[in-house]
Amino acid sequence: MEYIGFDEDTQTLRSHAMDNRGSNFAYTWELDGDTLTVWFGDEGFDTYLRSFFGDDGDTATGGWRRPTGDGGTGGYEATMTRIYG
Repeated sequence: MEYIGFDEDTQTLRSHAMDNRGSNFAYTWELDGDTLTVWFGDEGFDTYLRSFFGDDGDTATGGWRRPTGDGGTGGYEATMTRIYG
């Protein structure tokens, strides 16, 4: 389950995702033009999703980035497509 809403205190779009094992994750969202950034935790955190919307506005491509133990960056690529129905 994920709840998404505007946080008046921080003036940011925040979400909280919970799973059936008791985990509770917080995310901070930012949309700037055609760029969507979702930080794991607070804005500026080193684990984040950055994706870019295509001209059709229905597809975003990008990926999650996170630091690795050796000082590098890991993660994975993602493509998201809006489905109407």
